Amino acid sequence: MYGSVGATSPGEWPRREPAQRRDTMTVRDIMTENPIYIEVNQTIQEALDLLYESNIRPLPVVERGELRGILSDRDLKTYTFPTRATVDHAEEALERLQEPVASVMSGAPLSVNAEAEIPEVIELMLDQKIGAVPVTRAGGWELIGIVSYVDVLKAARELF
Repeated sequence: MYGSVGATSPGEWPRREPAQRRDTMTVRDIMTENPIYIEVNQTIQEALDLLYESNIRPLPVVERGELRGILSDRDLKTYTFPTRATVDHAEEALERLQEPVASVMSGAPLSVNAEAEIPEVIELMLDQKIGAVPVTRAGGWELIGIVSYVDVLKAARELF
């Protein structure tokens, strides 16, 4: 038996009716609008709290609504504990938690606009080995959404 669907072989899996196929599907169709983000002047501690409470990654970094960077849980871990964490490093790590996220974020982030087609986003994610891409308004840096590999997979599920 495969999972909990009651099928005994892949050929017996229940079939879903395919979604109406369109010529093009854009990022706007699948993105998460109004994503959670952090401001450049907020602290690393605030970023960690936000990542933990929201269970998201990565975290877009904005300044006055415009995308300035991206912050991953790996960036935070590496910056806060640059070497193997020991008691000797605890004080230094606590001090680093009070620094602004601008000191650890990846600047000049990759982004797409909402009208980009899904295959373009997939190529970008695969080429850059990233799991999510911020979405900005065309012709600018205003953050309007985020598209993740999960969003792409959900869209693919609807097509098949």
